[in-house]
Amino acid sequence: MVKEVDFYGIRSVILSNEKMEVRILPGKGGDIYQMTVLPENITLLYNQEENLPCYQEKDLYRERLEHYSQDNIGGWQDVVPGFGRYGNKVISERPVGIAATVGWNVMWEGEAKDAKEICLDVDLPEFPLHLTKRIGLNETGLYVKEQIRNDGTDKAAVTWTQHSVFCGNFLA
Repeated sequence: MVKEVDFYGIRSVILSNEKMEVRILPGKGGDIYQMTVLPENITLLYNQEENLPCYQEKDLYRERLEHYSQDNIGGWQDVVPGFGRYGNKVISERPVGIAATVGWNVMWEGEAKDAKEICLDVDLPEFPLHLTKRIGLNETGLYVKEQIRNDGTDKAAVTWTQHSVFCGNFLA
């Protein structure tokens, strides 16, 4: 099931089945904010909830963050490019992780109550790269399928780092 909600001003989607609930933030870099194993209510990711209120004043679809960890709220970010080169453009320090600094598009097929997967995508500013991320739940758990496409004419070389912080009662 998919449920779209506002979460501290951030566009948010909750994907759930009888085994797991996953909160994804298309409005904040397509981040996976939290994963909860049901019915035990075991949370898997660390969150910095004290930073959430600052997002009520931000719209990352219009103005991006300076870097992926600005006003960090925890969870799981896609740091793309971690480092990268496109033609003469080189990213080696800031703004590392552009994908986590912007809003992503989100969609799913069919009725929200029946959906088992969402698809997020974004065109990166500064690099002509298109990222797609499919997140779904099946009988064994969560799956994430990612793809990057170079829409430019020059060669691109980038790193795609998964930055997840595990914590909560998962590690207790």
